[in-house]
Amino acid sequence: MIKTGVEPKNLARRLALSLLASAALPGMAMAQDSTGAGSEIVVTAQKKSERLIDVPVSVTAVGADMLKDQGLNRLSDLAQRVPGLQLGGQYMADISIRGITTGGATGATVAIMIDDVPFGAMNNSSQPPIPDFDPGSLESVEVLKGPQGTLYGASSLGGLIKYVTKTPDTHTWSGYVEAGTKVVTGGALGDSFRGSINAPIIKDKVALDVSGFYRYDAGWLNNVPTASTATDPKSTAGIAYNVNNKKTYGGRAALLITPTDTLSITASALVQKVTGNFADLSSTSGGIRLVDTGTAPTNFTPYYVNNRTLSVAPATLDSIYRLYSVHADWKLGWATLTSVTGWSHFYDDQENDVTASFSFLPRIYGLGSGSSVQISNAGMNDRFTQELRLAGHSRLLDWTVGGFYLREHAKLAQSLFLYDGSNAKQGTPYVGSGPDAFREVAGFADVTFHATDKLDLTLGGRLAHDEETAQTAVVVTGAATAVFGDSSVQTATSKGTPFTWVVSPTYHITHDMMVYGRIATGYRPGGANVGALSTMPATYGADRDTDYEIGFKGNVVPHLLTVEAALFQVDWRNIQLQDTDVSNLTFITNGGKARSRGVELSAHATPWRGMALDGSGTYTDAVLTQNLPTISTAAVLLGSAGDRLPNSAKFSTTLSAQQDFDLSERLGAFAGITYSYVGDRMSAFITQGNTRPRFTIPAYATVDLRAGFTWDKVWKINAYARNIFNSHGLVSASNRNGATTTYATYILPTNYGVSISRKF
Repeated sequence: MIKTGVEPKNLARRLALSLLASAALPGMAMAQDSTGAGSEIVVTAQKKSERLIDVPVSVTAVGADMLKDQGLNRLSDLAQRVPGLQLGGQYMADISIRGITTGGATGATVAIMIDDVPFGAMNNSSQPPIPDFDPGSLESVEVLKGPQGTLYGASSLGGLIKYVTKTPDTHTWSGYVEAGTKVVTGGALGDSFRGSINAPIIKDKVALDVSGFYRYDAGWLNNVPTASTATDPKSTAGIAYNVNNKKTYGGRAALLITPTDTLSITASALVQKVTGNFADLSSTSGGIRLVDTGTAPTNFTPYYVNNRTLSVAPATLDSIYRLYSVHADWKLGWATLTSVTGWSHFYDDQENDVTASFSFLPRIYGLGSGSSVQISNAGMNDRFTQELRLAGHSRLLDWTVGGFYLREHAKLAQSLFLYDGSNAKQGTPYVGSGPDAFREVAGFADVTFHATDKLDLTLGGRLAHDEETAQTAVVVTGAATAVFGDSSVQTATSKGTPFTWVVSPTYHITHDMMVYGRIATGYRPGGANVGALSTMPATYGADRDTDYEIGFKGNVVPHLLTVEAALFQVDWRNIQLQDTDVSNLTFITNGGKARSRGVELSAHATPWRGMALDGSGTYTDAVLTQNLPTISTAAVLLGSAGDRLPNSAKFSTTLSAQQDFDLSERLGAFAGITYSYVGDRMSAFITQGNTRPRFTIPAYATVDLRAGFTWDKVWKINAYARNIFNSHGLVSASNRNGATTTYATYILPTNYGVSISRKF
C-alpha cells in the first residue's frame, strides 16, 4: 500500500472529489497528444474511421506514443490505466471488462482484434496467453466496453480490445529506433530495443513498413526450497534468486499497394515469441505460490515463491504467435467493398507444479517424501478467417452489410508427470489429448438513419451458425485408473445458431456534444469438454448477455474540457463456469444468471498551454442473481444470489497530469504523474468441501512518475519510475481446489526505466 499515512481508498476519494470540485475532471482521451492542443481523436471502433466523440459506445483510446513513453509494454500495464479492464490471470479468458467473468478456464468474454482480424481461440482449452503486442508496431489500442456481438461476433460479452497497427506511408521515408533499460527493486536489470522503417518503394503506389523489437523482463521473485524458509526472508539457504524472467521478441512487416486511386491492398505479417520461467506468475508482472495451509491466505509474503523443493522444475512458458492478413478496400463510388483475410497460428507449452492438487498420486504409486506432480499443457491453434463487407453513406443513412467465415483447428495435450524425491521421472499416469474443430458462418448488417440533422438511429443484427467437433483420447495407466477411470476415446459435437442485435439512438446537441442510448447483445459459443471423463458432461451451451446503456460525450468547454459518461446494466444468462470433477480435473458447465451495473466517467482538460489532465473512474457492481447449480458428479461450486463475481473491483480510477515545456526553439521537456487505484475484489468461486475459503483480494494504489527531453523533435530521452511507493498490489489470487494451485499474482514492485530514441 502507499506509505503516506493515508489509506488508498480515502486518498482516491479525496483526489476525485477535489478534481470534481474544480470542475476540471481529467479524462481518458489518451490518444490525444500530450501538448493539449485539442487534436481530434479518430477511432475505428465501428469498422470505420470516425471521431471518438461521435461513437455511441464507451471507448477508451490509448496512443502508441504514450505506451512507449511510459514503458507500458504489457496489457497488464494498460489495465492499470483503463478502469473497468481487469486481469485475473495469464490467459485471454482471464481478461474481463465491466465485471463479466466467472473466473476459471472458461472461454474468453473479451475479444481481441488485430485491426479487423480476430485473435485467439473459440475453444476454451486452447486459449493462448494474453498477448503483449509491442507499441512499436501500433498506432493505438482501443478498448470497447459492453457486448460487441453485432459487428465483432462471438466472445465479446464484456467488450473488445482492438490493436490498430501502423499503415505504410507511400509518400515519405521515415524510421524510428529506441533502446532502453529497466531495473526492478530487489531484482535484476532488464533491457529493450525496438526499431521501424517506412519505405515508399514506388511513390504514391507501394510502401513497406517493417518493425521489430526485443524485450528482456528481468526476474525479481525468489524461489525458496521449503515453507519454513518462505516465512523467513532473511534466510538465504538454497534460495534461487530472480527466477521469473521472460524474453519477448518479434516484429511486423506491412506492404501497402495502391494500384489505382480507388483500390488499396495491405498485406501484413506479425510474429511474436515468448519464453519465460514462472510464466504463469509473470504474465502480469509476477506472483507467488502460497503455502497450502488450508486457510484463507490473508498474509501474503511478497516476492517469494515456495516451489516445495529446488529439484522440482519451475513453471516454464514457450509460446509463439503468427498472424498473416490481407486487407483490401475498393471504392466503387456508391459504396466501398472491403475484404479482410486472416490466418493465424499459435503454439503454447507450459509446465507447472501441481503436487498440492494431486498429492494422492505419489501416494498411490508408493513414492516417498519429496516426490512431486507436474502438469504440462501444450496447446496449438490454427485459424482462418474471411470477412467481406460493403459500406456506403448518404444524407439519409449510413449502412454496412457483410459476411464472415471462420475455421479453426486446435489441439491440446494435457499430461500429468510423476517425479520422485531425486527429480527422476517415475511415470505419466494421465494424458488427455485430441483435435478440436470449430467453424462459424455469419451474416451481419448495420444501418444508421439520419432522421434529422441532430437525431440518428442505429439498428444492427448478426446471425451466425457455430459448430464444434472435439475428439478426445484419454490414456490412464497403472494405479491412476482407480481415480481417473479407464482409457477411452470420446467424440462430442456442439452446435448453435445465435442472433445478436443492437439498437442505438443518438442525439447531437451540438457538433461536438451528443447523448446516446444503446441496447446491445453478445454471446459466447458452447463447446465440448476436452479430456472429459465419464462423470463429466461432454458438452456445454452458449451463454448470452444484454447491455442497457445511456451515455454522454462532448467538448463541454471548447478547447478546455471534454467529458464522457455512461450508465450501464448488463444482464447475463446461462453463464459458463469452470467446475471440478471428484478427480480434481476441471470441466466447463452452465450456471444460472448474473448481472453487472455501474457508471463510467472520464474527461480530458487542458487548463493552460502544455498542460494535459487525464483521468477516469468506474463503479461496477457485478453479482450473481441466481444460485450456482448443483452437479452431483462434481465438487459443487459454491455461489449464491448476491455474491460478487470474481476479480471485479467495485471502484477503480486513474488520474494523470502532464506538463510540456518549450525550453528553446530546439529543446523541449515534459514531466508527468499518474495515480491509479483498484478497489478490493473477490477471489474465484470455490467448491463444496474446500477447506480453503473464498476471500477478499485487497485494494491497492500506485503512483508513477515520468519526465524527459526532446531535441529537434526527433531525439527523445525518456525516464520513468513506476509504483514509487512500492505498493504490494495483488492483481489476482485464488484459493479454489482442482488443478489450480493456490496462488497470488502481484503488480511489479518499484521499477525505474530510461530510454533514448530517435525519429528519422
